[in-house]
Amino acid sequence: MISFAGGLPAPELFPAEELCVAAERAIADAPLAALQYGPTEGYGPLRELVAGWLEPLGLQLPGDQVLS
Repeated sequence: MISFAGGLPAPELFPAEELCVAAERAIADAPLAALQYGPTEGYGPLRELVAGWLEPLGLQLPGDQVLS
C-alpha cells in the first residue's frame, strides 16, 4: 500500500498562478459543478482519456476500471 497521507512539497513547485487562472475559469464556466464533490470513482471523461493513453502500452481496459 502506498500512503498519500503526509508530505510537504516545496512551495516553489506549486504552479500557483496557473492554478488561479484554471480555478477562475472553472468557476466562471460552471460555478455549481466546479464547487460540487465529484464521483467517488473519479471523473468519467478523465478515466476514459487515461484508458486511451494506456492502450499504446498494451493495456486495454475500459474507463470504468481506471481510478482518478
